[in-house]
Amino acid sequence: MSDFEIPAPITDLTTMTQLSDDYVRALLAGITDPYTDTDLVSLGWVRGVGIDGPRVSVDLRSGYPLDGIRDNLVTVARADHPLFKAPGKRPQDYPLAAPLPQGSLSAQDQQIPGNQRIASDNYPLLVRVALSSDCICRGPWYVFERELEREQLREVSTRRSAVWQSACLLRPESEQAPLVKFLVRLLVEGSKQYGRRR
Repeated sequence: MSDFEIPAPITDLTTMTQLSDDYVRALLAGITDPYTDTDLVSLGWVRGVGIDGPRVSVDLRSGYPLDGIRDNLVTVARADHPLFKAPGKRPQDYPLAAPLPQGSLSAQDQQIPGNQRIASDNYPLLVRVALSSDCICRGPWYVFERELEREQLREVSTRRSAVWQSACLLRPESEQAPLVKFLVRLLVEGSKQYGRRR
């Protein structure tokens, strides 16, 4: 029907058909996920079809997170940081290096009260600052995973806990551009490999 053209203008076109699970699945097989170039049925995303008179409901489950990636925000310091050696020292006694709070994350969630801030959105730079100074660093756990596993960084115990979330939003008309399609495909693959700590 999407290719059907009428030479004269019309105001309404109605088609009648008998609804069935097969018809609905055939319709969904014509919808292609722009990031995988595969139809929804072949991807296995159609988990169920419900038909109640003229109403149709479809249970779709995507193979990658559509609501973005979530992770715990953690505070870290280098393994030989004075905070871990001197009794009575608190995280507030040292400068904090972290990105500026964004979205629903308040400054109170991000900051450890009473300490000076170094603001940067460059996580590799923040990791280097934490490894080479007395600054403590705050960000998503996954950013520090390698240094934590190598015991170059340690988690700093704080009373605050917050969750970091990231998502890719774009306008529908831009998603067919080759560069945007490539970038989103990279993000989708990355989100499948993302090792969120539970």
